Amino acid sequence: MPVWKVEVKGFGSIIEDESASYASKVEKLAALLRGSAWYAADGGEDGELERLIEDLEMCDEDSGDYSLGLIYDLADEQRVWLDPMS
Repeated sequence: MPVWKVEVKGFGSIIEDESASYASKVEKLAALLRGSAWYAADGGEDGELERLIEDLEMCDEDSGDYSLGLIYDLADEQRVWLDPMS
C-alpha cells in the first residue's frame, strides 16, 4: 500500500460540485493547490505544480481534463494524496 507524503483535502469536493461552473472550479482548485504544503514542497512559483496549474487555468472545459490528468500524474509521482472524498 502506498505511503502518501502529503494530503490535499478539499480536492474532491471542488471537482464534484455540480452547481459550480468550470471556471469557478478551476479558480478554487488553483487556490487550493497553491495554498497546499505540496505546492511549497514542489518549489512554489518555480515548481512543476505551478506550471501545471497555469496550464489548467488556460484550458477550456474540453481540454481541462487533460491538464487535470497531468496534475493527478504529478501527485502520484510525488506521493501526494488528492483527497477525492473531501
